[in-house]
Amino acid sequence: MNKEHQPKILIPYIPAIDGDSEKMDFFITLRPEANGVQVESLLFKVVSENPLYKNNVSFAYLANIPGDFIINQKIMEQHYHLKISFARKGRTIFTPYMKARFYEHFRVSADDVSLMGAFQALASLGCSEEELFQFRVDNSEMLDVNGQNIKKIDDIYVVNYDIPAILHKNNHNTDIAVMIFRSGLEFEDFKHMIGDMGESLVKNGILGPNLPFSRIFHYSKSPFEHLLDCSGYLLKTPTTHFSLGHLPFVRYLQNKGVPLKMIEGALKYPVMTYRNSSGGLVERDIFQYTVGSSFKTSYQKFSSALGQCYIS
Repeated sequence: MNKEHQPKILIPYIPAIDGDSEKMDFFITLRPEANGVQVESLLFKVVSENPLYKNNVSFAYLANIPGDFIINQKIMEQHYHLKISFARKGRTIFTPYMKARFYEHFRVSADDVSLMGAFQALASLGCSEEELFQFRVDNSEMLDVNGQNIKKIDDIYVVNYDIPAILHKNNHNTDIAVMIFRSGLEFEDFKHMIGDMGESLVKNGILGPNLPFSRIFHYSKSPFEHLLDCSGYLLKTPTTHFSLGHLPFVRYLQNKGVPLKMIEGALKYPVMTYRNSSGGLVERDIFQYTVGSSFKTSYQKFSSALGQCYIS
């Protein structure tokens, strides 16, 4: 049996100090198909050559994670556990709210059409994981609800079409690079920096001009998504993870009286129920609901939830 390769921590994680409470950490993961060293260099160059970015953004963590470590630790399964469940079970675990949103968008009942998870769709459509991922449709044939995407291909509605390809691309031989940017920028400025990084990848031939930069790297778009990313990829040593309690957003929530178990529960079961302006109940995925939000706003949105959907 081959010995498992160990992660290489190039820049150890630097926990934020109290004086950095206004700064936010953003996790960036380079996908397996990216040329890690070249892409890292281009991302760093974007930061170093722009005075606004250079003066407000620092690197708080950098590591290379081997594919066999990711597989053996089941990091992908834990990170995408809810999306994988929907990709496997499809309509059978839709909530009534999700079925209502499905009808509002597609004008057909979820119970009267071929609505299935992506793994079943592979057999029904007779295509590969990458072909399913690449299949282009109009925006009107797409729906995102509770953090799950639905794509209509011919007469089949496919739930989480991207999951089989994401899992297929991660194998024992595909390493990924992960990093944390500590930013004092407003979220819109940080998004602009991400856009500049995408343009640099296109200019240097790493990314096709018509492809989203999400094909090359993922970045955490909210405080809760940052916690999810860190829970799998933030390492203290090559064999041990950092406790979530070291992260600034977790410390912020705990100072507000939110126990760690409740925070961990939100990462595992992110779909929450809320009361809308008309008095009705709606469901929101906490990762998406807090996109671009500050610690304060994210806490307010989280604490205003009426309940939690335990979907598995």
